[in-house]
Amino acid sequence: DVTGPPAHDEISWVNHFNPYCAYFPTTMTNFVVLSDIALIGWIWCLCRISQLIGLVNIIFYYFVPYLIVNHWLVMITFLQH
Repeated sequence: DVTGPPAHDEISWVNHFNPYCAYFPTTMTNFVVLSDIALIGWIWCLCRISQLIGLVNIIFYYFVPYLIVNHWLVMITFLQH
């Protein structure tokens, strides 16, 4: 973990959603908050769309392709290391 915080021990907890986590420098606080807001907004959009076109369509047209793309992204990254 070259670019992470200087030390990971049992007490410190790394949370990518907490802007005050030791993992992020203090200059990144606003960006982490903005990212959290964007994530909440996207989840809200998916909920609203699922109310319009149905949850099955969201799963079929969004989550299944999302899982397939991320599977191949992780596999290619894994194979290159």
